Amino acid sequence: MIRIILSLLLFSGMAAISQGQSLLLSTGSGNLAPNGVIGVDGDLSGNPAVAHIYITNTGSSPITVKVKKIENYLVDGASASMCWAGNCYPPDVYVTPLGLTLAPGETNTDSFSGDLFPGTNGGISSVSFVFFDENNTADSVMAVVNYLIRSGVQNLSLSWAEGTIPDNGTISLPGHPSDEKIDAFVFATNNSAAPIDVKVRKIETFLIPNSVNVFCWGLCYDPSTYVSTVSVTIGAGATNNNGFHGEYYPNLMAGISGITYVFFNEADPSDFVAVNVNYEAVMTSSITDLNGTGGKLTVSAYPNPAVSQVKFSYDLGDVHSARIVVYSLLGNIVKEFTVNEETGEVIWDVSGLDEGLYFYSLLWGNETLKTQKLVINR
Repeated sequence: MIRIILSLLLFSGMAAISQGQSLLLSTGSGNLAPNGVIGVDGDLSGNPAVAHIYITNTGSSPITVKVKKIENYLVDGASASMCWAGNCYPPDVYVTPLGLTLAPGETNTDSFSGDLFPGTNGGISSVSFVFFDENNTADSVMAVVNYLIRSGVQNLSLSWAEGTIPDNGTISLPGHPSDEKIDAFVFATNNSAAPIDVKVRKIETFLIPNSVNVFCWGLCYDPSTYVSTVSVTIGAGATNNNGFHGEYYPNLMAGISGITYVFFNEADPSDFVAVNVNYEAVMTSSITDLNGTGGKLTVSAYPNPAVSQVKFSYDLGDVHSARIVVYSLLGNIVKEFTVNEETGEVIWDVSGLDEGLYFYSLLWGNETLKTQKLVINR
């Protein structure tokens, strides 16, 4: 594992902040959000896997743009390099010595390329590229590139309370800086005809300073553990219903932290699936109405754990209609309520449900605003 410590004070807050006031990134598929994740497929043929990124100056003055490379994790034997401003650099160059000047509104015609040379081992390598104004390093934006190098079939897939997670997909979990923790629950499915022993790797792509994160897979690990020491056996065609549990502790620090979790076959690390989790500890205790009415949308369940019945208390503010949806561990809808009052309660008899872990979400239109866990005990 290669972990690069940012030793230059010049860049000490860049990856965590990534607030590009004047820079916009894009690919052939469209614009990228700050800290957006790109997936690039590759194999072990000897050819590099290449990420192409374009940069636009959205400001009103010319900007000379340089690039910093941050190796979040590289598979053993892999190496990462980059090409920018007409020059290609070897893997030991982490900041381009030359910049490219972009006029206001200009997009570079020759894209930036981030190249991964996989070596002889399959797996996922993760590299962040930070694009910054050489005269104002705070004017920066970052893209995370996950290089997905496989030598054979992919037998694993992932899901969560809201359904299937695409390979290298991103899920966002809302919270607040004052929350004790924000939880991520993910479930792995073995789609093959034989049992697979699965391990999990944690890759921290961007973290808010002073936050802490841990994960549980078979065992619960301390923050310094990046690969589970034990594997979990998942039977042929089965889903691990005990699930994966990621815990993020904001410690009163506001902002969004991104962590990639890689579930891989212990016997063949090139057989893997990944999910990118954004832990969003933002400075609001509820979700603001998206249509500009200023309403607040919240929901909570009590008691939780529940035995015979549960009460959902909600506040829709200025929104006139929303839905409370309860999901099973596998993402199947168990119960759905439509609520039309500004505030109120829904009481639900859960005596017929099996004991275990469920999830409930507040939905407004097609937008999932918040998902929380619900435990049923007997």
